[in-house]
Amino acid sequence: MSKKWQQLSLSVDKDSALKIADQLSAMGALATSFAANTLQNYVNHEVGEINFIGEIEVTALFDLDFDRRLINLLLDEDLSAHWQILADEDWQDKWKEGLKPIHFNHRLSIIPSWYETQDNCPIRLKLDPGAAFGTGAHPTTYLCLEWLTNNIHGGEVVIDFGCGSGILGIAASLLGAAQVLLTDCDELALSTSLDNAQLNDVIVETYLPESMPALQADVLVANILASTLKALYPTLESHLKTGGKIALSGILSEQAHEINALYGKNFNLTTIAKDEWVIIFGTKL
Repeated sequence: MSKKWQQLSLSVDKDSALKIADQLSAMGALATSFAANTLQNYVNHEVGEINFIGEIEVTALFDLDFDRRLINLLLDEDLSAHWQILADEDWQDKWKEGLKPIHFNHRLSIIPSWYETQDNCPIRLKLDPGAAFGTGAHPTTYLCLEWLTNNIHGGEVVIDFGCGSGILGIAASLLGAAQVLLTDCDELALSTSLDNAQLNDVIVETYLPESMPALQADVLVANILASTLKALYPTLESHLKTGGKIALSGILSEQAHEINALYGKNFNLTTIAKDEWVIIFGTKL
């Protein structure tokens, strides 16, 4: 029997879409997607950006037992929520419509597993995110992937904390990393990561956080919430060798100073912004 889900649809302005999607994810949404309300509203859906005019539709997938009343805490009086019950295959077909190939520095392409394309990128990462976070389209994931294409040169040991779909670790492996360790507190994310690794014919190691080996990596990337990055500072610092490279994202622009102040004790850091998000990266002193 096909599993049932409940889907929330909201019509919002472009400037609010990413923030609302992030809030829905924090409240328990298993996946989110964007679409133009009309063809006339669609301008271009490019890498890491939502380029629409007028209102767009944000949809979010929740378990069938999710309490819809929680959404009332998020909505203002100008937004109305439309709910419907979907079978698993109905959601997947709708969700796939919004995913397109994404290109990074002419070196790496993220290709949905069901999408046929021809491009000139030498490295193609096939992806089926399932219900795990990470497609490459969100600014934080995009910033991390762009950073990896500039910082993986071959032979590195790489750790990804909060791996989601496995997209960052798999990209690192395809770019030439010798060993990739993925960790997430969600076992579904670890399972999805292994499936995507198999899809790309790469080997990755997956661990729950409490089971992570006590090794020091050459490169560490963590695309998670700023509050979690602060709590994980001692752990992340201990898993990176002196001179190793770190990239932190999932950080809103107004949160950057807190992360810089904390990690700046032991890291030489640089901050780059995209929309309202930033990536903070550097080397361990």
